[in-house]
Amino acid sequence: MLTILAILVGATMLGVVGALLAVPVAAAIQLVVSEVVLPRQETV
Repeated sequence: MLTILAILVGATMLGVVGALLAVPVAAAIQLVVSEVVLPRQETV
């Protein structure tokens, strides 16, 4: 869901280039959240 939203926002702001750039940025954010943020919440 986040990836689709990122594509739509990127396409709206920067056109096709924004849509292409939004996919790896969204994937990186999802990776950071799953590897860093969520494990920290489990230990607290």
